[in-house]
Amino acid sequence: MNSISIKEGNIDDVVKVNNTIDEYQIKFSKQRFLEKLADKKYSLITIAYAQNTPIGFLISYQATDNTLEIWCTGVTKKFRSLGVFTKLQQYTEETAIKHNYHKIITDTSNRYLKSLHYYINHGFQIYNFDKFPNILNNKIYLEKTI
Repeated sequence: MNSISIKEGNIDDVVKVNNTIDEYQIKFSKQRFLEKLADKKYSLITIAYAQNTPIGFLISYQATDNTLEIWCTGVTKKFRSLGVFTKLQQYTEETAIKHNYHKIITDTSNRYLKSLHYYINHGFQIYNFDKFPNILNNKIYLEKTI
């Protein structure tokens, strides 16, 4: 795990990792990522690398003056359960604090139970919920004070 580095990166590296994640129902194009971030006052693209190869990402952006929103994340299957996402999350939280954010928000669904468990186990609390006909699509909103 010592060979894993975390740093700010670019959309090209995000797309490389995103294309390796089989669970995603929709694969975002580079253009989609750029469009999502285009009008954001502040955004942060955090990338995990193993020997200079991108293996994980976390994209966040300013939701309000004091809140950073985690929008999209992913870790290549081979590198899961090795603490890569925790390192991405820690880097994001440290950077958020440096930029005077006091809260981080995100959402997930029942489809991604590992994500839900991760967030709850790392200090996030559920603050809202959207119900859909397919229970796997129920959207769960979480927040963490930092």
